[in-house]
Amino acid sequence: MFRVLVADDEGIMRDSIKNTIQQNFGSDCEIATAKTGREVIEQAQGFHPDIAFVDIQMPGLSGIQAIQEIRKFDTSIVFVIITAYDRFGYAQEAVNLGVMEYVMKPVNKQKIIDVCVRAMQQVEETRKKRSADLKVREKLEIVIPMLESAFINNLLQKDESGSSRNYLEMLDIHDEYGYMVVLEFGDTFENGKLTNAMGSNVRANKNFSSMVETLHAFMDCVVGPIMGNRMMLYVPFEREHPSYEQRVEMISRVRNSIRKMETDLDLQFRGGIGNVTSIDDIYMSYKDAIRALSRSDRHVVHIMDVSAATEESTGYPLELESRLVQLGMKADLNGALSCGEEIVEWFLNAEQFTLGDIKMRLLEIILRIEQKAQETGTLRMEFRHH
Repeated sequence: MFRVLVADDEGIMRDSIKNTIQQNFGSDCEIATAKTGREVIEQAQGFHPDIAFVDIQMPGLSGIQAIQEIRKFDTSIVFVIITAYDRFGYAQEAVNLGVMEYVMKPVNKQKIIDVCVRAMQQVEETRKKRSADLKVREKLEIVIPMLESAFINNLLQKDESGSSRNYLEMLDIHDEYGYMVVLEFGDTFENGKLTNAMGSNVRANKNFSSMVETLHAFMDCVVGPIMGNRMMLYVPFEREHPSYEQRVEMISRVRNSIRKMETDLDLQFRGGIGNVTSIDDIYMSYKDAIRALSRSDRHVVHIMDVSAATEESTGYPLELESRLVQLGMKADLNGALSCGEEIVEWFLNAEQFTLGDIKMRLLEIILRIEQKAQETGTLRMEFRHH
């Protein structure tokens, strides 16, 4: 079935073209008519023709102007211009608009038939291409998740054959570097651990597609399958050494995606982020992400912050940090500022820490206070756009 629009302000011409099409193509065509440029646009929006015969000279908007407007929202209509004026400017503009044919009046029946046949062939070719594209897309919707799962499994097996690069090529990922994120989920967070791993696994598997959609909305990543109560993500990265601001953004993206999934699924999540490495060493980033989760009870933690707080500094004042969290929970601004100054002074005296390390550690403490405030219901979230 083809939808055909015939637009001409002359009733005789309009009826002649319509009758010719009906007599020669019968039930293969559904025909609508228009007699002004405005009606042509309205029919394009409502009738959605496959083929449109349009006269150039019509009351109000000309045929060319009508086609110009239609091309803004529909590029698939096959246009045939009919005119009594042999003007090069019209013909040139018609070519620019992708018009298939420029026909001079008077037009005989055979010419209309020949043009219809050619236009129908063009419509059929477009339909076949669109159908083929949809089939490819449907296959990709099945194949890509399988490729992503195979890629993550390959990374976790510490494959040294270089096959990981083949997966990246198939997934159209060209960055040389990347990092791993491990997400852990459960019903509640108790004594530093998430509860009901088995039950939460069932719920997560049931909502896997929506979880993947959420994760892709916040970061470009490869999402692996659910394993127990964990998910592994690979995030491509453009450089080997992220800046302080980029580390903050990494944590922010993971935290925001976790918050969205917690709201949607009624699950609790934690996230561990590994160091950026080359694809050949990405297994180390995975181990980093696991270590970050095991050595911290924070909502989201980057391995560099775990190192700064626990491994590189045996004398880190944990009691001072705990006191700062307590003061923050009590909204004791002066006490918190004083305590924070003592922590900064300790970092400065330790000498091995950069300004970025200090900023990141303080940010993590603030996020820890925020998490505790959320858990106790004393924090009211408010989003502002700047």
